[in-house]
Amino acid sequence: MNRLTEQEIIERLNRVEIAPLDLNCQPVEADLFGGTKYRPDLFVNIKWGEQIFRFIAEIKSVATPKIVQNAIYQLSLYLDFFRARNFDDQYYPMIVAPYLSDGQIEELTDRNISGIDLSGNMVLIIPEKLFVLKTGNPNLFPASGTIKNVFRGTSSLVVMTVLAKGEFESVNEVLDEVSSRGGDTTLGTVSKVLQSLEEEFILTRTPDIRLIDARRLLQKLRENYRKPLAARSLIGKVVDLDAALLKIDDNCDNEGLRYAVNEIQRYAVFPTVGEPLKIYTENIETAIAGIEFRPTDRFADIQLIEADERSPIYFDRVKDGKLSYTSPLQVYLNLTQGSKREQEVAEGLEKNILRSAGGSL
Repeated sequence: MNRLTEQEIIERLNRVEIAPLDLNCQPVEADLFGGTKYRPDLFVNIKWGEQIFRFIAEIKSVATPKIVQNAIYQLSLYLDFFRARNFDDQYYPMIVAPYLSDGQIEELTDRNISGIDLSGNMVLIIPEKLFVLKTGNPNLFPASGTIKNVFRGTSSLVVMTVLAKGEFESVNEVLDEVSSRGGDTTLGTVSKVLQSLEEEFILTRTPDIRLIDARRLLQKLRENYRKPLAARSLIGKVVDLDAALLKIDDNCDNEGLRYAVNEIQRYAVFPTVGEPLKIYTENIETAIAGIEFRPTDRFADIQLIEADERSPIYFDRVKDGKLSYTSPLQVYLNLTQGSKREQEVAEGLEKNILRSAGGSL
């Protein structure tokens, strides 16, 4: 969907229902500000009974965290300008946008700033007089040409690369780094992901690309992570586990397929007595060809999981000798989706990941 113009937002805002309150928009007269730069986008009047509350509003066609922060700063300048000139009416700050997320509504509430969107969410604040809160409505105006969620799918490979290295001289360098870690994406996707991360205040581009909030980036990855979808799974016993792993490596290498041994103990203390070793592979038959394998779930020592080639589970694998292992980040993300014990182990592993992350925590 194309972005709404400022006039379209005003027209739709005039139709917003907030009963028992009445809302009307009032254009800003240029003469009121004497040619200064302190000219807000709109005045909004909220009527409650006989009382009328007046707001200075900043209109934003899209409300990214960066844009909202800039709007908050602008509103503070306008309010200071009004106070310095002793305007008869008292004005309160407001941000208007097609959509404000629950997190943004919460931030505005903490700052005593009102916000109304065109998707049915709002917070109206008049200290000690009025407080209206309505959240939870979905975005009715999703932007076109953007990635819906950069923390999942192919886009997440770019995010993981930013977390791992932290600093880059160019978008092309990020693309090259993704490729070197086993990812497949495009320059356009990388650029869109970086833009989203910049708008979230997770990285800066001045002009070098630099991660500034590794902790929040990892949190976003954790919140959006989904375990690899297993097309198939095969569990059983082998005569010699070490020999079987080497054979799996040869089989996959000869056919140009990827695999990843998921061994938690490489990165954390995690007893797995009696549990089979999990191995992700793009093709089970190819992986176990020529291996003496007996399917059984009784005292099994190996489990092969066929995960889609697009799964991030194969990204940034760690090579040790001949074998390829899932990265610490993939092990961590999988653990966060597991049992209470696994989640506790993930907490300890998180510290190591942040410690080795590129950029600021």
